[in-house]
Amino acid sequence: MIFLVVSLIVIGWLMCSVVAYAGLFAWYQGEFASDPEFNKEKEHDDIMFSLFIGLLGGPFSLLATLWVTRFKYGLRFR
Repeated sequence: MIFLVVSLIVIGWLMCSVVAYAGLFAWYQGEFASDPEFNKEKEHDDIMFSLFIGLLGGPFSLLATLWVTRFKYGLRFR
């Protein structure tokens, strides 16, 4: 029973992390869309930062991402 609860918590955390990552990454790429050359240079940094924030906070980072970005640019997986 404990294994099931822990597994569900981990799965929920990871699902929230993936959505937070995708929303944050799309926001970073959308905010600087006027300069495509800059986007190419910073894309790897944006991916790493978004992934770090997403995994670190899980559901909390999802709420923060929703509050800050309002998913203005949607979700973007790269």
